[in-house]
Amino acid sequence: MFDVDVKGGVNLKNIFKHNAISIFIMPPSINELEKRLIARGTDADLEIKMRVEKAAEELKLADSFDNIIANNNLEEAENEVYRLVTGFIDN
Repeated sequence: MFDVDVKGGVNLKNIFKHNAISIFIMPPSINELEKRLIARGTDADLEIKMRVEKAAEELKLADSFDNIIANNNLEEAENEVYRLVTGFIDN
């Protein structure tokens, strides 16, 4: 299992092809992502701005992944990732 940025995920999928599953986890919206980052209080304003801009660009590559999960609710997103991964492993 790899937790990589979007370009890394696309590259890994290109290498492993059908021997790997790729999952894009996206925020409900860019605005919600920004709100969550601000609420965490761990990043400076400039860092938040850069992360939000990067996320907006990465969203354009979501369709390159096998699956897309919207992280509207953390527990539901975790369950969906678990379901996808275990389903992939079981096949």
